[in-house]
Amino acid sequence: MKKIVYLLLATFLAGSVHATDFSTIQVQDVNKQTLKVGEVLFVTTYKLNLRSAPTLTSESIVGSLAQNDQVEIIDMLDPSSTLVKIKVLKSGHVGRSLPDQLYVSAEYLSPTAVDVVSEADRGQTSSKYIIVLNIASEKVRVYERCTSSPGCPHHLIMETDTVVGRPSGGNDSATGAGHFKIQEWVKFYQDSTNNGPSWYDPNYPPVPPPNASMSAWLSKKNLPGYGLYRGALGWYTALLGPDAGSEWLHGTFGWGADGDKFIKATRGESGGPLARLVAILKDLRSHGCTRVENRAIAYIRHLAPVGTDVFRVYAKEAYADPSLSAYQNQQNPLPWDYVLTKEGVRQSGGPDSDRNSVLARHVSQDLILEQGQFLINQMPRAVPYIFHASSRQRRHAISGNIYDIDDSAFRGALLVDTGRFVDYAHPAGIIVGGFPDHGLPDYMKSSGPYTLAQKK
Repeated sequence: MKKIVYLLLATFLAGSVHATDFSTIQVQDVNKQTLKVGEVLFVTTYKLNLRSAPTLTSESIVGSLAQNDQVEIIDMLDPSSTLVKIKVLKSGHVGRSLPDQLYVSAEYLSPTAVDVVSEADRGQTSSKYIIVLNIASEKVRVYERCTSSPGCPHHLIMETDTVVGRPSGGNDSATGAGHFKIQEWVKFYQDSTNNGPSWYDPNYPPVPPPNASMSAWLSKKNLPGYGLYRGALGWYTALLGPDAGSEWLHGTFGWGADGDKFIKATRGESGGPLARLVAILKDLRSHGCTRVENRAIAYIRHLAPVGTDVFRVYAKEAYADPSLSAYQNQQNPLPWDYVLTKEGVRQSGGPDSDRNSVLARHVSQDLILEQGQFLINQMPRAVPYIFHASSRQRRHAISGNIYDIDDSAFRGALLVDTGRFVDYAHPAGIIVGGFPDHGLPDYMKSSGPYTLAQKK
């Protein structure tokens, strides 16, 4: 019975991790003493905890605000406290019901809004690599951006599975679409509520061993005296902005040797009959974050620096060239050697895990946690759209429509072999954030005929 309870907790909590207010980027340093009652201010961080009491405990957190939300100061409170009492004036991110008394940290408030320019005004600041997350198919693809001529195809260099937010539970749980950029990389990230302690920390109990069950990552003996689950945000976390609602891209439980074991477990594809039953009875997904296996997030961290473009979309998948002639020399996976080290715990811009990079840093053996090889899939394989898919097909990410939106809501298609879109628009009902001009930039658009993926 104890094992069953652990499994039930694990499957419920594995999808409940949601990053909270963490940021090193602010518009300006704000001294609480310079603020005054009645002043209208803007939120400068990606996510700012809303509290029901003037305390910094996790129990007081009742919601969050996002960058450029507006608040009015109601009470300055005691000068020794970093908190102020506020009234929310403008926000698309707060929950449906909040207590009358709300408090936030004054250091993340500013009289001026964060300058969020549109992609149209950014000129040539687009990144070398492009990350496309198709929520509908639960696929993350990394492309090398083509700039040789207008409309030239971007080239796929990585395709991997992901798990998106819960399709049930309202807008607070579904992953939002939009155009974002990576604002920050953090190694061994830990949410500020301390529910998900870092995957590794020298002051914490040892990490559960490779091949451990999900219950080991929840066991109290592997927690540092607090928290509910160990290392649920994995090796690396990419913080996205603007207006990402703290829906980050990150790793998950497990070691590199565990591969995609915990991604499959979330979908109910592995873990034995009991785990599959729990996956059917309880949705295991997150509150909007997207996660990939740890080797995949480590490779993305190696490739994609801060400033990399990230497009989250909800699209049917298709091919510009069904023969994939441009990928004939990529049919075999590309090996990538990694070395996971103990360096950079909760460090912004923490060092990457590429073996050559680690060797160049002359890292001592006692700092090495794991060495291995990741076989990178470089062949674009479109996920067919299944009309009237079953709940099992959606849960196992083979429906091409994880949230079961109406067929008429889809707009256009993603060409998985070129990284471009034909006549695409975000479907009605899908949350949209990111840059305020919510359309795709020209370098992501295409035209002409295409072939939708077909179920075999």
